[in-house]
Amino acid sequence: MAHANPPLTGPGNNFNNRGNQFNNTGSGPQNANTDRGVQYNNTGPGTQNNSSKVDDMKVPLPEGFVPAVIELAGRDRGDPNGAWTDPTSEEIVEIWNRLSPLDMVNKFLYYKKDITETVTRELTTWRNSFGEAAIKALNLKFPGKLNREDQEYIDDQTRGNLADRECYYLYPESGFLQSPIVAETFSEHVKAIGSNSVDQFWKENEPTSALVLTILAIERAFRLRSSSSTNSISQSRELSSDEETQKLTSAAFEIVKKVPKIEWEIIVGAAKKVDESAALPRTFA
Repeated sequence: MAHANPPLTGPGNNFNNRGNQFNNTGSGPQNANTDRGVQYNNTGPGTQNNSSKVDDMKVPLPEGFVPAVIELAGRDRGDPNGAWTDPTSEEIVEIWNRLSPLDMVNKFLYYKKDITETVTRELTTWRNSFGEAAIKALNLKFPGKLNREDQEYIDDQTRGNLADRECYYLYPESGFLQSPIVAETFSEHVKAIGSNSVDQFWKENEPTSALVLTILAIERAFRLRSSSSTNSISQSRELSSDEETQKLTSAAFEIVKKVPKIEWEIIVGAAKKVDESAALPRTFA
C-alpha cells in the first residue's frame, strides 16, 4: 500500500560508532557485554569468565568459551533450522579442550551437566537478544501511538512474501540486508562474540544462522506492531518461544541462501558501528 512515510531502507543512513563494550586484557576472543546482563571479563589465559549468568558454575569456564560457542551456533551449518539448533556435545567438547588450560583439558565429563546447562542458557539469551534489538529499533522508528500512515506501512510489512519486505533492501545504491534495522538487530551477534574477533570469524565461517535470526526477529517486531496483532509487545513471548516466528525459519534460510553474493563485510561493518543509545534515522528500514 502506498503511503507518504519514507521507506525504512532509504540511502544516506548514518551509523555511529558506539564505542564497543569489549574489555580485553588477555589473549583469545573475549568480551564484556553489559547490554544483556552478561559480562565476560577476562584477565588472562585460563581464567574464569565472570558472569552473572554463570555464577552457579562449579568450574571456571575457559577464556572465550561462551563467545566461541555462540560463534559456532551462528554459522551456516547447512541446516534450514540451524538458527535454533545448539552445537552438539562433541562440538562443545572440542571448544572446551581447545580453550582450556592444560590442567582442565579432557575434564569436560566431570562438569558436563553444569557446562551443558550454561550453554543452553547462554544460547537462549543470545537468540532472544535479536528479538529485543529488533523491537527496540522499530520502537525508535515509530515511538508511541502510530499514525495512519505508519500503521499502514507496518501492516504492509506483514503481508505477502517474506522476500518482498522493504526493510531488507537499501535502494538503489546498496543491496540485500544492508538497511539500518538489520544492522541494529545483527549487532547483537557482534556484541556476543566480540567486535575484535568478528572479522576473522565471518571470513572463515559465514554467520548465516545469525542472519536468519535477524530476519526472524525483524519479522516478529513488525507483526507485533501490526494492527492485526492480538498481543502487545509487552504480552508477547520471547523470540525463542515464539512459535509463529519459528515457522518462518526455513523461508528465512532460503532467502539468505538464494542471494548469489552476500556482502558480509558491509553487513558486519554496519553492525559494528551501531550506536545502541542513539535513535535511528527516519529512513532506517
